[in-house]
Amino acid sequence: MSPNAPVTVFFSYSHKDESLRDELAKHLKLLERTNVIDAWHDRAIPVGSEWDKAIKTELNEADIILLLISADFLASDYIWDVEVKTAMERHEAGNAVVVPIVLRECAWFDAPFGKLQGLPKDAKPVTSYPNMDEPFTFITNHIKKTAKAMRAQKTIESEGDTPLTEAPKKEDIPSIISSPLNGNNSHQQNIKEAKIQITGIERYFNTPNEHFNNNAYYWYSQLKDKKLFPDIDIPFEILSEYLYFLNNFKTPITCIERLNKKINDNNLTKEQRLFIYDKINGLIANAEPITRDNLAYINTEILDCRLNLEPYQNLDIKQYSIEFIIKEAAKIDDIYEQLKFLKHRKLSYEKEAQDLGLDIGLGDEIQIEIEVLEKRIEDKNHAPKSINLLELEGLKSTEKIL
Repeated sequence: MSPNAPVTVFFSYSHKDESLRDELAKHLKLLERTNVIDAWHDRAIPVGSEWDKAIKTELNEADIILLLISADFLASDYIWDVEVKTAMERHEAGNAVVVPIVLRECAWFDAPFGKLQGLPKDAKPVTSYPNMDEPFTFITNHIKKTAKAMRAQKTIESEGDTPLTEAPKKEDIPSIISSPLNGNNSHQQNIKEAKIQITGIERYFNTPNEHFNNNAYYWYSQLKDKKLFPDIDIPFEILSEYLYFLNNFKTPITCIERLNKKINDNNLTKEQRLFIYDKINGLIANAEPITRDNLAYINTEILDCRLNLEPYQNLDIKQYSIEFIIKEAAKIDDIYEQLKFLKHRKLSYEKEAQDLGLDIGLGDEIQIEIEVLEKRIEDKNHAPKSINLLELEGLKSTEKIL
């Protein structure tokens, strides 16, 4: 897949769930129109083609494999022996991302894909919702974020960048490190004391990521002043999970589970947890654009963890949903004013995200709406001029007189 090519999506499903697959496909259609994904299912096989060969070819080339789960899905021998087996092999090898989507209630957790985080939220079956547009919209947003993260990774690989890994081990760090704490001859004693104080965490100031390193010094002074952690090494060890995120952003659920396990293992208080979540969100929000795109899904999950502990004060979360913004734009009659509104809202959001130290990926969602609106304007400008209905009636009347 080239960096600008759409991410290929494969539907694995039972034909008894075809109507539900069609509904999901409708929700994903905008992602296809905007070249984010290219979705495929077996109904696209041309007449006269070998269906088994076509399915296996598409399955082995797909970037994202959607497992549309139901009792009928689990009961299908072909799905189980061919599609699930191949999907999980490619997922484990890191060649594809498998996304379980629970359509109907069934016992699926003991399946090979039972260890994966399912969609919709909390793996609640789609058919259990009064309005199925709600879970399908949730699923669409997660697929979009996963697809954009995969495209960003392809861009990195095409440019030859090396993914970042864990923070280096303490024993691998040179005895003399470059930092803002040294180099000032007039304060040698203070420097000596500072070095003693940071013994054990200097490895976090000398990682492969300069953005992380710079923030590490800022955190150190904050932690020292607040005395929030008795052992300053603990928050640095947890915050360094950000470096793990950079290398594993295609498995966001694993990243979040790993972060929360470290938090739980250290029995952090509410205040300590808030500190960790806010700093991770701040790292992502103030990172380079490609890093923000990569980690958008992770950022959203961390924000959810943070908001479950304590909502941001004076922050109306409803205003930060794409549905709310689309409704506000629809209140504007002029299409050009709608476009201006969306562009202004995108810029405002990006500034707010940077100031607050959080990014829920809303900027990308607004950009998709901007591109759709721009396409409508372009089509409108190139369309042949239509005759006004009143003018048409006038012509008909003239013809009768003649």
